[in-house]
Amino acid sequence: MARAFAVPPLASRIAASHDQLVVFEDLRCRYCSLWEHDVGRIYDKTDEARVLPLRRVDYRTTLPADLKDVAPITYWPTFVVMHCGHEFRRLTGYNGADQFWGLLDNAIRALKAASPCEGNTV
Repeated sequence: MARAFAVPPLASRIAASHDQLVVFEDLRCRYCSLWEHDVGRIYDKTDEARVLPLRRVDYRTTLPADLKDVAPITYWPTFVVMHCGHEFRRLTGYNGADQFWGLLDNAIRALKAASPCEGNTV
């Protein structure tokens, strides 16, 4: 079960910067399916999703232009925290919900400490 993450007023600044959590997945991948069952189906209902909206990318499709600078993806699922249009943090693989939420919590804390985006990015 997802832990609730208290979203402080700073969340509005983060959301305005177009920050997002991008999951690179393959629907045939066992670990992607486990993540979907444990986390993916509820993610949009969590406080974390208000800070980092989820964006899904099938690794077999052409990479969207705004993600061209993301380092190569070699394992699935891979979760990339985007900040100001650039890769900020990466969570590789899936080893259970507790580990995922813990790593995501660390990424969100680091994101809150990061510099705000300037001008129109992304």
